[in-house]
Amino acid sequence: MAQSPTGDNLPLRQYSIQYQPSPSPLTSQASPITSPPPESASSIPLSQVDTESAASLSWKDVTVSFEQRSSSPQVVLDGVAGYAEPYRMLTIMGPSQSGKSTLLRALSGRLCRKAKYQGDIRINGRRQQLTYGTSTFLTPDDEVLPDSLTVKEHLILSAFLRLPSNLPRKEKLAVAEHVMSEMGLTELAYRYVRKCPHKGISGGERRLVNLAVELLIGPSLIYFDDAFKGLEGASVLSLLIKLKGLARGGATVIMCTEHVSSQVYELLDDLCLLSNGKMVFFGDNIAAVEHFSTAGFPCPPNHNPSDHFLYTIGAEFEKLRAPFLYVQDAEKAEAFAKEDHHQIVNFLSASYQGSDFNAALVSKVNMLVKKKGGVLVNRIKRPASRSEFFTLSYRSLLNTTRALGFYWIRILLSFLYMLSIGTIFLRLDHSKSSIEARAACIFLALEGMMFLSVGGVPYMYNEVKMHVREMVNCHYGVANFVVANSIASLPFLLLISLVPLCSMYFLAGLHSGALKFIYFVVNLYLSLIVSESLMMAISCIVPNAYTGMIIGSCVQVLFMLVGGYVRHDNNLPKAFWKYPSSYISFHAHSLRVKRFLPGFQGLLMCGLLSQGMFQNEFLGSRYGGHTGAYIVYGEYNFPASPGKWWSLLILAGMAIFYRTLSVVLIRLSYRVRSLTRTCIATGKT
Repeated sequence: MAQSPTGDNLPLRQYSIQYQPSPSPLTSQASPITSPPPESASSIPLSQVDTESAASLSWKDVTVSFEQRSSSPQVVLDGVAGYAEPYRMLTIMGPSQSGKSTLLRALSGRLCRKAKYQGDIRINGRRQQLTYGTSTFLTPDDEVLPDSLTVKEHLILSAFLRLPSNLPRKEKLAVAEHVMSEMGLTELAYRYVRKCPHKGISGGERRLVNLAVELLIGPSLIYFDDAFKGLEGASVLSLLIKLKGLARGGATVIMCTEHVSSQVYELLDDLCLLSNGKMVFFGDNIAAVEHFSTAGFPCPPNHNPSDHFLYTIGAEFEKLRAPFLYVQDAEKAEAFAKEDHHQIVNFLSASYQGSDFNAALVSKVNMLVKKKGGVLVNRIKRPASRSEFFTLSYRSLLNTTRALGFYWIRILLSFLYMLSIGTIFLRLDHSKSSIEARAACIFLALEGMMFLSVGGVPYMYNEVKMHVREMVNCHYGVANFVVANSIASLPFLLLISLVPLCSMYFLAGLHSGALKFIYFVVNLYLSLIVSESLMMAISCIVPNAYTGMIIGSCVQVLFMLVGGYVRHDNNLPKAFWKYPSSYISFHAHSLRVKRFLPGFQGLLMCGLLSQGMFQNEFLGSRYGGHTGAYIVYGEYNFPASPGKWWSLLILAGMAIFYRTLSVVLIRLSYRVRSLTRTCIATGKT
């Protein structure tokens, strides 16, 4: 493997993980906001600082609200101001539903469409849109990784997905190796990214892997929502040190969290405290303790400042505030314990507005607005669509090959299922009594095989969820993902169609002849592709994999009922069951005949299209003195049609339709999930 390169020969900026702890709030004097970074730029190697892509972010009067049908608009953020610069990390902190995530999404340009936004957000003193590679947004809610890949494989494939196509292969490998080394993942290189006790990695390490993937293109702005959610102890400290190192290396890092330990709090740089959408404080972590003390809410000795802030401004502690609220004056303490939560927040917010800290903030923001810097750009170009497609296809194929529970176990179950059908309908003869048995054999074989595709919903759901997370940061397009995923599944679906079918087809003694057998295989193969495509479309809209399996099972049963074997479509009630259910059932195109509207003669014609398996089995043979044509068109009352091969075209068209539908649903589901995350509960996240 290539050696980890130095900063001089990297095709893009890489951040050096250097960290020096901030002074302890217990031993240092608090001071108003100061702009100089804790390390001078000259102390950082020039190879790790790209002045063209440095980003100073400032904002003022940021207000976000959501319309409500039954009441006035819900104000989530109310006139918030602040700034973030390289070399110092900004932490947005506050209780739940205080507006932390909403502020982070507003700063990153990821607010949902229903949010009403007002304010002035500038990058390097300019109003500009974020382009490819200049920023990244991370959230543990969408922390999904390809479980069958190792850490090293995931980073290398991500490098091929994100770095320019004209970059040599050796340099892409070198970038992946360098980022893996900088993030401390070298020892985990050959461990799988899934969560398991022996060969997998922990939750904190998975979060570092997600961060490492985003660092492959050296973004200038790093937004981390709920950075420490679900992490404890060493995992929190490890992630914080990496984020601090990125800030020291020249990145602008903004994260939000609800609460940190006392040890972690000492390592924070700048702090923005929010409650009820109002800014209670903005400044360094030491000054926050002084501000609360000046306002009459001093932090108790040997007490975690983060806990103290949460108990003071958190609405959930309103009824439990008395035991935790520490106020020097006993009478004042008793009065504040009886105060409404909103009154305390308003008091602290007003106290901050009249403090020196706010004056320093206003002066700093105005200075950043007047100081026009360069336009934020990233010299990394997006790879060609063809390169993205081949990399995605390889990743999907590698992932599905190693996922035993997705295709391999399904192949085994399909083989056992078909073997059971073959032994139950063993050696069918050509008597009249075998007609019904042959029809039942074909029906059970097709329906059972298509029903087993429901088992792939959990895997597809994870794939879609992982893609949505990567789509947030513009890794690749939706169409490339859907097409690559479809192509990767084709070899396995062919195995499922061919291997189990052989055990059933010849044991049951179905119609002999190579062409008959090939048609059966192709029909089953296309039916499985359609069924797989339908399950993927369902996976795009469900909230979890379990719900997807339930909905997928119901849809399969519904299509089976109107497929033509249980009841002929001429006898189905026209409302819903015949129109449109029987027309969109792909089971019907495998088993029987259907009417269809689109035609090639004239602008619109109504024709009859005979579908496949019964014609394939019965035509050309005699059963108990009756010809196959009499059985198909007489007893089963199937109308004549252009031929059974048309059913294959219909199935192929349905597969394309469902895959196209998946593209549309993924885009819609991303918007709905973004809206759900932003507007959760009362609209304050």
